[in-house]
Amino acid sequence: MTSRFTGFDGIKLAADVGGDPGDPAVLLLPAFGQTRAAWARAAKALIAAGRYVVTVDLRGHGESDWSPEHRYELGDIVEDVATIVAQMPSRPAVVGAGLGGLAALTAIGEHPGPKPLASALVLVDAAPSMVPEGLGRTSALMTVDAPGFTSVEEAAAVIAEYLPDRHHVDIGEVQRHLRRSDDGRFRWHIDPAYQGFKADSAMRWAAQQRFALAAAALDIPVLFVHGDSSAKIDQSSIDASRELIPYAEFADIEGVGDAIIGDRNDAFDSVILDFLERVVPRPGPRPQSGLEPRLLRDAMGCFATGVTVITTTGLNGEPVGFTANSFASVSLDPPLVLFCVKRESSSGAALRACGSFAVNILHIGQQAISSCFSARTEDRFTDVDWEKWDHGVPILLDAMGNFECLIREIHDGGDHLIVVGLVKRVYFDPARDPLLFLQGKYRRVHVAREDLV
Repeated sequence: MTSRFTGFDGIKLAADVGGDPGDPAVLLLPAFGQTRAAWARAAKALIAAGRYVVTVDLRGHGESDWSPEHRYELGDIVEDVATIVAQMPSRPAVVGAGLGGLAALTAIGEHPGPKPLASALVLVDAAPSMVPEGLGRTSALMTVDAPGFTSVEEAAAVIAEYLPDRHHVDIGEVQRHLRRSDDGRFRWHIDPAYQGFKADSAMRWAAQQRFALAAAALDIPVLFVHGDSSAKIDQSSIDASRELIPYAEFADIEGVGDAIIGDRNDAFDSVILDFLERVVPRPGPRPQSGLEPRLLRDAMGCFATGVTVITTTGLNGEPVGFTANSFASVSLDPPLVLFCVKRESSSGAALRACGSFAVNILHIGQQAISSCFSARTEDRFTDVDWEKWDHGVPILLDAMGNFECLIREIHDGGDHLIVVGLVKRVYFDPARDPLLFLQGKYRRVHVAREDLV
């Protein structure tokens, strides 16, 4: 939902608002030159995690009003932050990138007391002391459009030139930060009179002193997030921040330079969510009583699992398979695994007769296979490539992993049978991303290869 907040001098600031106002609040502030669109995916993730999220365009940016008096100094942004916070239903955790983060840092640090403005602060690509050359590069990029661009593609090419660390420039994301002027040319979605906190500003030294004083006055949880190859945050920036805020946490996102948002949303979102869950936890709902089947199933659905297809050979030699997420490792010595199958299922009889089975772990691109093997159809293997190994059961090719097993034991499991197998042969491909299942839906997660080292 789009809303309008009022800045300290009456200027109207455009905002996206989502979630339940009764949930812990989060205020998202973009960087200089960005619009609130840069936070769209992060906001969606935070709302899904039970947060009330407000994402604001800074004054002179995006759909927020342009200041008639060209009031775009740092102090103006700082006062806007304090004014926005006062209009929110509860003290928010403030997450700010670049200029938005520095303004939040200043506003919170300059309003100390028994009840600070914010419950927590996350600074993205922002610190009390930053690399002048890196700031200059960003400022130059955001002021290069005076004559305008003929197309979105031309603007993307300029970004690639100014920010060579960006391995990929998303045309759609670039377009969200551009406006079409009356002359038909594209320009950044900011007031041309905007000066912001530029690298050549005569107020640079005074501003940094202001940041340092504000940082030293903070008494709330603080997290610094930056790319490990950022041009604006270096080791001296981190060391200075540690000295000012000894208790602060730091997270660097591998393989990312500037403008983390849009480059590695998966890593960025997970870092913020982890921090907020720890320092501003969301109160859990009141426990539901009873053990009705639907309630129990929903509760079990909160446990995220991988997705497998169990395969065996039927009584007439035909391939048999079904989707299962009740798969687990039991023992390494001897190598044992288990899964569960419905007691009344015809697959149970096939398993007993065959005496062997395979567990095929599905990867992120195999949701269709999972759906096929969970549907009521007789031709589940028609569009699937498979082969047989030593014990004659189907092995699905191109899976993330395969376990060929001999049945060791079958136990009573209520309305299910618990099948324990002795693993005889294994294949796996660690370069794949897993297909997940949570709360009745398929989920996907990207596992960065460097995170596995």
